[in-house]
Amino acid sequence: MYVPLKLIPLKYLVLVGFLISLIPLGLFVWQSTTIQKNVSLSWQDFTNDSISSVRIAVELDSLLVKIERSTKQYLILQTASIKTLANDNISHYKKLLDDLIKVSPKDLIDFCLTQQKNITHLESSYTTLDEQQLNRLLSDLRANQSALMNNLWSHIDSSKKEQIDLGLKKQKQVTVALLGVSFITFLLLLVLSSQVVSPVNMLKKKINQLDKDKQKALNNTSKFNGPKELLEIDVQLDRLALRLTKLEMLRQSFLRHASHEFKTPLASIIESCSILRDQISGPLTPTQKEVVGILEDSTQNLKHLTEQLLDYNYLLQNSNPSIASYDAQNIIDQSRKRYEHFFLKRQQDVTINCLLNVIDTDEKLFTRIIDNLLSNAQAYGFENGKVLVKLYADVDSNTNILIVANTGPKVPEDEKESILEPFGRSDIPRHDSLPGTGLGLSIVRDCVHLLNGTVTFIDVPDFDFSVKIILPRA
Repeated sequence: MYVPLKLIPLKYLVLVGFLISLIPLGLFVWQSTTIQKNVSLSWQDFTNDSISSVRIAVELDSLLVKIERSTKQYLILQTASIKTLANDNISHYKKLLDDLIKVSPKDLIDFCLTQQKNITHLESSYTTLDEQQLNRLLSDLRANQSALMNNLWSHIDSSKKEQIDLGLKKQKQVTVALLGVSFITFLLLLVLSSQVVSPVNMLKKKINQLDKDKQKALNNTSKFNGPKELLEIDVQLDRLALRLTKLEMLRQSFLRHASHEFKTPLASIIESCSILRDQISGPLTPTQKEVVGILEDSTQNLKHLTEQLLDYNYLLQNSNPSIASYDAQNIIDQSRKRYEHFFLKRQQDVTINCLLNVIDTDEKLFTRIIDNLLSNAQAYGFENGKVLVKLYADVDSNTNILIVANTGPKVPEDEKESILEPFGRSDIPRHDSLPGTGLGLSIVRDCVHLLNGTVTFIDVPDFDFSVKIILPRA
């Protein structure tokens, strides 16, 4: 999810994101505080009501003993002072009973009303009752008082359990709220991070296009939305793409014209050298033959450099491969013949193991791969060494595998990637008369990429340097 926020400075966007992410956290704190306050108030009310009810009930129980003693004393002595004491105890009991009714739960009201009715009856009739009637009435008061106390303790126990359940329920609510806040905060952070990640990804994509296709990066018309600082980087990348495109066009134009302009005079020089070497125009002195040999070698060097520049320039054009079926053995043999003279000169033993009859590929690109790998093998391999060319099909991965290996100095691991780059060269010296340009393996890599393949370095027993080409089968 990307909500474009144009021209907002990045620091303000981060600050706004931080403040927005605090909103659900603040709501959670407020809700959890409210829940905790309600639970605390509920426990406080429960405690106060329980203490008040128990205090009054215990006092009623004590007063009932005094009432029983004073009424029985009056039954025996019939004095005014004892009557006054009994009436005071009964009045105090009735007052406490009224207070208990105010704080008692509903399930204790019936016991309180029954006790109120009994004490009122006792107050109005204890002076006229005989001993048996008085004992019966006092027994009812004691029994109801005992039932009242038992029910009060049961109520306190059940209320305590309800308070504990309420606390657990509120705790679950807080947990659910915490999960909800965490999820909402995650969504907010996801949305806000997209305000930075999305434009950064757009910039990364444009940078990758600069590396692969400068013209495509320049023609990219997708509208950029993002913080002000990243928008400025996008504008700078557009300017860089334009400049790189112009430089690339100039470079390709120079390589194309220079290379082609070299070919015509080179052909004339090579032909002239052949005439002189064959002494068609007349005999040559030993010194003149030596000069002609130097001239021929230099011309061949220049021809080799020109051909590699042409190959490199061709690959820069991003040619579309033309796939067709070709005789694999014939392509390899033709490439070997072109370098047969060099292999014989350096006494290198070349083994070709072609297990494919037909290969579906672009003949020009595949030939360039073989040529450059064989050139590399004869130039850097040991004299009297071995060269292996192996081509086979891997049924499991549905690919064609080409391996070219030679005995020779091993390339250090930290140099293997660099020698695949244009003009990248190892410190290992060449053993032929042609100077290295650093384009051979780079051309191999580019040809393989045009064929949607990959280039890797592997270890082959009895060989020091090995290149593995993996090409998809049609």
